[in-house]
Amino acid sequence: MLEKPQIKPERPEFSSGPVISPVGHGVDRSVTIFHEAGLEGRSHRSPEGVAFINDTADQLRSVLEIPDTHQIIFMNGSDTAAVEALMMNCLGGRPVDVLQWEAFGDDWRKNLKKWLPDEKLTEFTAEYGAFPDLTRVDFDNHDVVTVLNGTTSGVAFADWHRIPLDRKGLIILDATSGAGAQEIDWNRADAVTFSFQKIFGGEGGIGVIVVNERVIERIENTIPAHPLMKLADLAKDNPGPDGPPRKFNRGLYAGKPTNTISLLTMADFQNKLTWAENNGGWQGLKVRADENLRIVQTAVRETELLRFLCQDSNRQSNTTSCLSIGADLTPEELKRVRDGAIEMMVSEGVALDAKSYAKAPVGFRFWTGPTIEASDLGAVMPWVRYALEEQLDKVA
Repeated sequence: MLEKPQIKPERPEFSSGPVISPVGHGVDRSVTIFHEAGLEGRSHRSPEGVAFINDTADQLRSVLEIPDTHQIIFMNGSDTAAVEALMMNCLGGRPVDVLQWEAFGDDWRKNLKKWLPDEKLTEFTAEYGAFPDLTRVDFDNHDVVTVLNGTTSGVAFADWHRIPLDRKGLIILDATSGAGAQEIDWNRADAVTFSFQKIFGGEGGIGVIVVNERVIERIENTIPAHPLMKLADLAKDNPGPDGPPRKFNRGLYAGKPTNTISLLTMADFQNKLTWAENNGGWQGLKVRADENLRIVQTAVRETELLRFLCQDSNRQSNTTSCLSIGADLTPEELKRVRDGAIEMMVSEGVALDAKSYAKAPVGFRFWTGPTIEASDLGAVMPWVRYALEEQLDKVA
C-alpha cells in the first residue's frame, strides 16, 4: 500500500466547466473592472455598453489571432446556443457530414437527424476514447460539423490538413474546450464557437460565434426549413426587391447582441483575456496546457491503475484528461471503487469535480487547461493513485 501523500494542491478545483479562474484574475478583479468602466445599471445598448462589448471582441481577436476576415458575435445561451444557431441558419442545402466521438458531438448529431432528411446526413462516429474514420468525410463538397476537442472523452481533432482551402462546403467547429489552447486554422474554419467558461476560466452563459464571409453569404441565401426563435435567428428578412432573401444581422458583430447581455460577465471575460495576453496569447496558453498534459501522462506511465481513454498519444487532449481504471473488475465494482476514491479525495480537499462525464466510461476527468497550475496537477496525481489503491484493497 502506498503511503498517504503529504502535499496537497493549493487549488483543488479540477472541474471541466466552468473551470477555475487564473491565479490573480478572479471575480474580485472582474467586479473592479466593471465598476471602473461605470457599467452598473447601464444598458448594453448604451454607447458605453456597446463600446465595452466591442473592446472585448477586439481583445479576443488579438488573443486568438482571429483574422479581420472573420467576425465575432456574442450571444446568450453559451456554446450550445451558438452551435445550434449556426446549424439552423446555415445547413440544409448541401449534404452534411457530422463527426461524433463524445457527448457534445453526439448532441449535434441527434439534432441534425431531427432537422435533415436521411439522404442529406452522413454520420461518422466512434466510441469514447476512439476517433472516427475520416477517409470518407467529404471536407470539400459537404458541410461538416465537428468538435475541436472531446470534452467528455479527452480526444482532440488534429486534422486541419484534410480540409481543402478552396472547399465548397462549410466547416462548423464547436471549439468550446479547445479555443485558446489548441490550434485553429482560421483559413480552414468557417464558423467557430466556444464559451467564456472553458479555456479562459470566465463566467458562464455567453457563447462566442466567429464567422467568415462564406458563412454570412450562406445565411443570406438559406431559407431555414423550420421557424427560428429570435435568439437563434442570425438574419432578418430582406424587405427590398433585390438581393438575397435574407440579410445577415450585421449589428450582431457591431456590439449589439439580440437580447440583453451581462456586462459584468463581459468585464470578467476582459479580466481573463488580459491574463491570456500576459501569458503570450493562445500559443502561450497552449504551452501551459501541454505541460499539464505531460504531468498526467507521466503519472499514467508510473502506474497500471490509470489509463487514458484516448490511447493515441497524438490525439490526447491537452485540456481534458479522461482516465479509466486499470483493474479487472465488474462494472458495478469499478463504479464503487471510483466513487469511493472520489469521496476520499473530496474529504481530503485535494480534488473536486474530478468524476468522469456521466455517459462516459467510469473513471476520472481532470481539467488540464491553462488556468490550472502545473504544481496543483502534480500534487493531485499521487492522491488519485493512493485513493484507488485504498479502494481496490476494500474490493479484494
